[in-house]
Amino acid sequence: MRLSIFPAALAAALFCAAPLSAQGNVLEFGGDRRMTEQDAYRSGVGRQVNDALELWRAAWNADDADLAALRYARDARVALPGAGEVEGRAAIRDALAGFLRGHGAVNLRVLRFYTSGNLAYRLDHVVLQGDGGAVETWTAMTVLRREGPREWAIEAQLFTPAAAAPQGAANAGGSDGSGSPES
Repeated sequence: MRLSIFPAALAAALFCAAPLSAQGNVLEFGGDRRMTEQDAYRSGVGRQVNDALELWRAAWNADDADLAALRYARDARVALPGAGEVEGRAAIRDALAGFLRGHGAVNLRVLRFYTSGNLAYRLDHVVLQGDGGAVETWTAMTVLRREGPREWAIEAQLFTPAAAAPQGAANAGGSDGSGSPES
């Protein structure tokens, strides 16, 4: 049986060092609240990553595989339940085109968010409301890579079935699934 190196590659991508400019300097934000430059950097990246994933979610909910595929890096890898692993935007678009039919609207709840340098990692609880009313729950691990000053693209994404919503998970923006990553 051939073992995939995809999950190991995702984990390895998360061990990049943050730039020195994002470490340690303190900025004043009024009152007794002090935020380090690293905190400010992480907060800004969190908003940018959330914006990128909101565009992805909107394309998914519109059943627009072409638009959703544009949210991925050219050499991205995705593993969808039942569809296997695919690599590259064209293959991702083809996989999504078949997958989106019947899977309905997607909503995300942020479980974890980390950033280091030009990479960001987000773990989400995913709820799909199928076209026939069926509900599916998954866990999604998404690695994003900075592709411009404020632009992020999905580098890798792994979906696995989940039994139920984890207790204490942050709700990313209520019923529409948008919002900012938890602090």
